[in-house]
Amino acid sequence: MTFSIVARDEETGDFGVAVASHWFNVGCTVPVIESGVGVMAIQACLGQAVGLKAREDLRSGKSAEEALALLLAGDAFRENRQVAIVDRRGEVAVHTGANCFDVSDHLAGEGFSVQANMMSNAQVIPAMMEDFLESSGSFIERLCSCLEAGDLVGGDMRGRQAVGLMVAPAEPGMPLRINLQVADHPEPLLELRRLVRMDKAYNLMNEGDLCWNLGDHNSALSLYQAAIDLTPENVEFRYWYGITLLNCGYPTEAATLLKEVYGQDVMWEAMTERLIRQKMLTQLGLDEVNHIIVGGSLQLQRADSRGTRCDRPG
Repeated sequence: MTFSIVARDEETGDFGVAVASHWFNVGCTVPVIESGVGVMAIQACLGQAVGLKAREDLRSGKSAEEALALLLAGDAFRENRQVAIVDRRGEVAVHTGANCFDVSDHLAGEGFSVQANMMSNAQVIPAMMEDFLESSGSFIERLCSCLEAGDLVGGDMRGRQAVGLMVAPAEPGMPLRINLQVADHPEPLLELRRLVRMDKAYNLMNEGDLCWNLGDHNSALSLYQAAIDLTPENVEFRYWYGITLLNCGYPTEAATLLKEVYGQDVMWEAMTERLIRQKMLTQLGLDEVNHIIVGGSLQLQRADSRGTRCDRPG
């Protein structure tokens, strides 16, 4: 029915969970996670209520083993349930009930556990464990790769439908670093990879905004370009990068981008008119912008740390 990984990043202390199943919106029903506290997966027999109680036990300082023991002691469905917990110290506790559908099992390592039920074969869980131990890249990438490894050798015997990915910081009280759900999709793991790429690109855009507002315009432009490189299909990124180039005094480069963007959707030209009316473009009026787009040239002063930022809506 479901295969998942719960883990603590040994480098940062972040907690992560990734889950896949032929069951709608599984990424919202299996994980329980909180920054500075820990992470768990409750599957085979769903139980968010028992998970939230276990999270309270982790908050109070109990270990993963203690929280799991308390959960199972009061759980009438424990033999139908699969539970994996990693606490703030990276200690792991796992349970696979005797009545979970075959093929069901779990394997735990230092700071992580992989678990599955109703799998197509017994190779799914070892493949997931091996991949997580041997894969490189960021913590998020390793969590995704772990699911892909399990899917590659057979995965859920019923097929593919949904996945979820959550990562929480080690610091208590902080928001999730990432929270992505693919509720219903013919290729959910591929879609998850796309969303991870999009999430990274939008984070780069946000970092670029911060650099701009701090007066570091060169870093801002570099971050915007990196976001475009990650998601070349994103028209909006190219638009805002072109507007920023105008504000920085690079009309030729801006014209190339904006002409392409306008050609894809005239809405962006209307957006530029609004920016000008709201004085969010330095030095330029609509006629001047249009002159640039059609191939003219203007001598623009490059923005300094006091230049007007085009703060994007949303």
